[in-house]
Amino acid sequence: MNTPAVSTALSGLVSDEPDWESKSYSGLMDNDGSMELMLAEGDSDEQDQRSVTKMIPGEGKQGKALPFVKQWSYSMHRIPTTREATRLTLRAKAKIQEDLHFRGYRALDCRRKCGLASLFAAFLFCLAGTAVMWCTSLFQDLVTGTMVISNSSNTWDWWRAPPVTPLLMVYIFNYTNADSFGRDGSKLRVQEVGPFTYEETTEKVNVQFYPNSTLSYQENKTYTFRPDLSPYPEDAKVFVPNIPFMSALATAREESWVKRVGINTMLRLMDSKPLLHIPTRDLLFGYEDSLFNMAKFTKTIPYTKFGLMVPKVGVSDHVITMHTGADDMNRLGQIVNFNGETSQGAWRTDECNRIEGSDGSQFPPPQVSPTARLFVYNRDMCRRLPLVFDRYTEAQGMPAYRFHLPPNVFDNPGKNPDNECFCHHDDPEQCLPSGVFNSSACNFDAPLIMSFPHFLHGDPALRNNVIGLNPDPEKHDMFVDIHRTLGLTIGGTSRLQLNVQVRQAAGVLGATMTHFKDLSILPVAWFELKVTDFPSPLKTLLYHATFTVHILELLLMYGFLAGGIASAAVLCRRLFLRERGTLDLSTDSPDSDSA
Repeated sequence: MNTPAVSTALSGLVSDEPDWESKSYSGLMDNDGSMELMLAEGDSDEQDQRSVTKMIPGEGKQGKALPFVKQWSYSMHRIPTTREATRLTLRAKAKIQEDLHFRGYRALDCRRKCGLASLFAAFLFCLAGTAVMWCTSLFQDLVTGTMVISNSSNTWDWWRAPPVTPLLMVYIFNYTNADSFGRDGSKLRVQEVGPFTYEETTEKVNVQFYPNSTLSYQENKTYTFRPDLSPYPEDAKVFVPNIPFMSALATAREESWVKRVGINTMLRLMDSKPLLHIPTRDLLFGYEDSLFNMAKFTKTIPYTKFGLMVPKVGVSDHVITMHTGADDMNRLGQIVNFNGETSQGAWRTDECNRIEGSDGSQFPPPQVSPTARLFVYNRDMCRRLPLVFDRYTEAQGMPAYRFHLPPNVFDNPGKNPDNECFCHHDDPEQCLPSGVFNSSACNFDAPLIMSFPHFLHGDPALRNNVIGLNPDPEKHDMFVDIHRTLGLTIGGTSRLQLNVQVRQAAGVLGATMTHFKDLSILPVAWFELKVTDFPSPLKTLLYHATFTVHILELLLMYGFLAGGIASAAVLCRRLFLRERGTLDLSTDSPDSDSA
């Protein structure tokens, strides 16, 4: 017999059962905590007694009992012999193998369940992220949400006082044959003079917020002359149509014969002329005019001087109310009323009288797309101007959409039925020709006509009244470059021309006006407002909002997608191709007993 094997097997049977541990065997313990197994009296096998009597390592002062020895001793009331211990050892080996398998599988099963749960949670997280990034606009809404107009936002100061200073360039039509016109039978001849360049600074003042996610403000604009960008000084004199004089004629045209006589007498006494010789600065920023002062007695005109730029300088009298986008990003930056009015009241239909539109500096981000039709409200014309997509472009180093005014925006109702409401005549033949727009309704009934510069896209007959007009789409068209994500205007040029219409009145200065064709339209000046380069801080912010955010969006989109696919693949492998860990105890221990 291999008695050490018996002792080893018995020593491995230490039980953790509390009822056996509670029994004290202090009398059988050595100082090192080992327990001596003693054979019961009456056993005649002394060799068995010597071989079984062995110090078996125990634990603690009391030691721990041997499970199979305990069960056997309880039934037989004695310690087993060597042969009996061998049989018990074989049973113990089977028990140990079964127990190890059970505990191993239980541990593996616990780890497996935890792993499956973690994989499933990761799959659900990636699936939700993929759905959000690919099927919703939540990410873009979070980005565009930073554009909401609020006095607590990081962009508030930039909205209230834009750091961008666009350039206003004024081109004036100088009538070179004003002194000789009418004597030689020739047409009026014009020469474009300019540009007279000014730096425009805008600040929004008297800002008030309202509970319905709107705010109101007034604009305070200043203009600084840039001689370095102007080929002529501000005091350069030009010959231009006398707008107050033409307004007086237009007023007389609608009055009775008696009133026309009075107006005729007044004009002769004042020695007013249809063409005016005046310094450029006075023409733009105001000069004293007797006819203009008299007009203020019959009309509410809030200006002390007459000038083309007078209504734009200083704090505006107009109060603009616009949407902040706080509760609806589709209305961000949209004007909801002008001076408290939601309708113009100047045109024939409610659609044409609508005020809602952008001020031109920003547009609702969700609406900016190549298929969109955007609107800009123009105070000088008392109407909304439509903008349609032109092409993809780049501005301030960032991708943008280029929108422009459609060429038929000022067409006669006979060509463009959408403009029927802007003409107060039922017969299109009595309306203005294509290419010009009558803005008298919002300019104190003065016969002011708006158009593209040099009558671009207009009826060729418009250019027959004067010599020297050369329309060029590259120089005279109007466009705006809009940021594709944020809806901000980051580039573009606004170009519009101011004209005056000759409206002769019977019996009023007939000799003086005989050389002017009735209802002819004379160009006065055209204005080009150009967006300049943004300052570095603003450009850096837009760069991150354009490129950094887009890269982050792509990483999230494809990261969630890849994570979902990977977690799903591993989860399926664990579910359908289970790997089981095993413990191989079939090989006998080197110390096993041999019968």
